[in-house]
This record gives sequence, structure tokens and C-alpha cells, in this order.
Amino acid sequence: MKRILAVLLVYFGVFGTTHPVVAGEVTDAEEKALAELVEAAKAGNPEAQYHIGHALTYQETDANTFSTGIIYLERAAEQGHVLAMHTLAFFFRPGKVPGKTATDAFNWYRRAAEAGLAGSQNNLGDMYETGEGVSKSFGDAIHWYTRSAMQGEPTAYLSLAECYTKGIGVGRDVVEAYRWWLLAVKNFKNAPNNRAKAVTEMQDLEKTMTPQQIAAGLKLADKFVPLKQTTLTIGDPQRDK
Repeated sequence: MKRILAVLLVYFGVFGTTHPVVAGEVTDAEEKALAELVEAAKAGNPEAQYHIGHALTYQETDANTFSTGIIYLERAAEQGHVLAMHTLAFFFRPGKVPGKTATDAFNWYRRAAEAGLAGSQNNLGDMYETGEGVSKSFGDAIHWYTRSAMQGEPTAYLSLAECYTKGIGVGRDVVEAYRWWLLAVKNFKNAPNNRAKAVTEMQDLEKTMTPQQIAAGLKLADKFVPLKQTTLTIGDPQRDK
């Protein structure tokens, strides 16, 4: 437990702060709160398990710490914690966890997606599109991208924009593509890589469109309202996907 506490004490944001916590800044009350968090996790509380697991895996100070974090995330995920499911898939997909494959990532993304997590829905669609961990299915990719987009997930806007631009799983439609590129540009506020990609792709598409098509795409984007606005967007997939 001392090793876990030592890692958590320097974890960015454990106490809801906006700066890294260093040893000299941690009060006795904060250290006690962390100890209680660890005890709650060990007692089976999934929320506590998720926070401990997230902290330990993202610190990545050593293989031991990372492995312990994965164990906590698995315990939380098995109890239905959707963010723990998403985080496990994030680490499993690129093979960062020995013995875990893209299929394991797909299974966790699917469980989180079916539970309604928009970021997992988008990533599940991406795995269907690329055939990672599952047989390639463009129809399933569009299904999950659309479900994610209807929850206001910006990365799903980008996914749909690419599909409509290239005709992947749908008929090529420059007006629909332009709509989704516009929404991606507008909504990627903390994902500069994705926003830059969306701007470039949108501008390239504009060169092939008539003024009427551009106007139609603008109208569709202006009228679009998600059925439900998620507060848990996944941001830039190069960092968070």
C-alpha cells in the first residue's frame, strides 16, 4: 500500500488540482483521504478501483506499478464501470499489456459502447472499420460512429466525415462529409491535432464543391443537435483513443 500511495501522491489531478502534486504540498488530510481511497478500492468499490487504476497506469513509473493499475481497472470494469472498460481497451489495443490483444480491446470497447459511452462507441466503430480484433464491417462501423456522433462526440464527427468523403460504408456524399467536417472543426476545442486535420480536410473538400453544396452542408451543420450531449469526450485519439 505504501508504494501505491507514493505513486498517487504525485499523480496529476488526484485531488482535483490543476498542477502536479509534490510531496511537500500534500497535507495529512489529503494523505489520509488517499489511504481511504486505496482501502475502498481493496474492499471492492468500483469507483475507487477505477481512480486508483487510472492513476497507476497513467503514471507508468515502472512495470510493477502499471500492472497493479491494470488489475484495479479490471476489477472495476468487471463490476460495470464503463470508464474502466474504456481505459482497459485503450491499453489492450496497442498491445501494452502482456497477453492482451486487440480482440480483448474490442470486447471491452463493445461492453462500454453498449452501456452508452460515446468515446467507446467511436473507437468500436474504428475497430470495425479497420478490422482490428474483429472481422471488418463497414456497416457496423457506421452504426457505432453514428451512435457516438448523436451523443455529441467530436471524434465521431471526424470519423463520419472521413467515411462520407471516401464512401466507406455509405455512398460518397460531399454535402454530408462537409457537414461533419464543419462540426469537427467547431467542436475540437482541446484536440489540436484533430482540429487541424479537420480544417485541412474540409478546405480540400471545399475545392471540389459547388457553392450550393457548401451552403447545403452549412445548413445541415447549423441544424444539427445531438440527441444527448456527452460530458465524457475522448478528445485527440493520438493521446486518448
